[in-house]
Amino acid sequence: MKTLLSIIVPVYNTALPLLEKCLDPFTRYDDSRIELIIVDDGSNEQTAKFLDNIEFACSSKIIHVENGGQNHARNIGISKASGKFVGFLDSDDSVDLIVLDQMLNDNLWNNDIIVYCASIVNSRGDIVGQMCKTNSVSKREYIRNCAELWLQFIRLDFLKDNGGLFLFEGQCIGEDLATILPLVIKARYIAYTNYALYRYTKHQGSVIHSLDSDSRLSVLTAFNRLLSVLTDDEFREFHDEIEWQVINHILNYETRFQLSFGRRGLHSVQTMRGWVEARFPNWKFNPYIKQEISKQGLRLRIALNQNYILLMVLQYFNYLFRR
Repeated sequence: MKTLLSIIVPVYNTALPLLEKCLDPFTRYDDSRIELIIVDDGSNEQTAKFLDNIEFACSSKIIHVENGGQNHARNIGISKASGKFVGFLDSDDSVDLIVLDQMLNDNLWNNDIIVYCASIVNSRGDIVGQMCKTNSVSKREYIRNCAELWLQFIRLDFLKDNGGLFLFEGQCIGEDLATILPLVIKARYIAYTNYALYRYTKHQGSVIHSLDSDSRLSVLTAFNRLLSVLTDDEFREFHDEIEWQVINHILNYETRFQLSFGRRGLHSVQTMRGWVEARFPNWKFNPYIKQEISKQGLRLRIALNQNYILLMVLQYFNYLFRR
């Protein structure tokens, strides 16, 4: 039977208990429709040996390469994939194989993109939340909300025909968004499902939470790439949704992260805001701002109004409360 789905897992020195939790289910899952491609992105000897000693029940490939970053490892996995679709699994997360089996048997596989949901789990494996962006089947709604590469399967030929994954040396943040948002815009057929396939492990020690101020500025490179691959017609048709992504990621989330770095972060905030003003000078009139303020609350309003001192005070008290 032809391979339907290639699951690509980049690995770089993942804690062995998490890595085992991620990969162990595939030692018992024997389905000829899937293949597992593990790309060891220059891990230490202990991790490499652990990977080489696993015996998988499904078709599998283990590839050892020099360290080049997550998307570099993913791209190597794509080059070795034989499935009609590819999916991406972070090595500290996992998938529910019962749900995967249900999806493989569903009539989903003539689309360009298949979107699914995720359970958010803590370090003990307890479900503490849900991430589901398929409550609305509107393409326009998904364009303004998509961000994570691991929340969908992508038809391999469609991915390759549209430039593959975003890969830029020194990129630290925003790679997923720079890849998936243009793909969603360009896709003709998208399946929005409520399958809770993915299990996202939430922990404070993740790489994205340990980046410094300068590294986080690479989000601007991601958005530059995103804008550069869209046609004028695509940009005009989905302008408000793209603009909202810029507002939410740069003026909201990244602004709040940057302010945790004090004066250095404040300088980065001004850099980011200048980038937005130059490319989206009328962003304050975006039609999604009002409803998102009612949903996200006070911090979004404060960030957009540039009340940075107040925002820093709120974040400080939030930090004290969490201790």
